[in-house]
Amino acid sequence: MARNFTSRDESLFELSRVLDEGQRIADNLELVQQHLAGAKASGPRASEQTLAAVAQAIQEANALTEAAQSLLETHSIS
Repeated sequence: MARNFTSRDESLFELSRVLDEGQRIADNLELVQQHLAGAKASGPRASEQTLAAVAQAIQEANALTEAAQSLLETHSIS
């Protein structure tokens, strides 16, 4: 049975990429949240359910970012 092994450097690079993408996603979601929360009364208004979903997505993106950061720090030291 063949196995696929990646080098330590490749793994660190992938963790770094996940960290960067997680931060970018969280930042973009925060912009969406600000836009939805600041909608004018005359324009379309986001429901509370939509705002809650965006807030949860931000929390999940931040959790992913924190996990990637922790893994990156752990494996960079070893």
